[in-house]
Amino acid sequence: MVVRREPALTAERLHVSARELLSSFKVPTLWLLLESDDDVPRGGTGKVDIQRLRERLIEANRLTGPASRVDSSATRRPSPKS
Repeated sequence: MVVRREPALTAERLHVSARELLSSFKVPTLWLLLESDDDVPRGGTGKVDIQRLRERLIEANRLTGPASRVDSSATRRPSPKS
């Protein structure tokens, strides 16, 4: 989940940046881009409601299809040779 602060922010750009900073198994393949912090579902205590967030991610992926899914094979680093 990412709150979009700049219009040019895309799932592909996030994926490329994450690949540079994280181990490959930690890089998300699905991204949920939100317009503001107010769009983050929260429970009564103000904590992020993970279940509702998961439902929104599933719904967004169903509606947009591969647009929010990043094809990791296109940006996969070559594996080191032993």
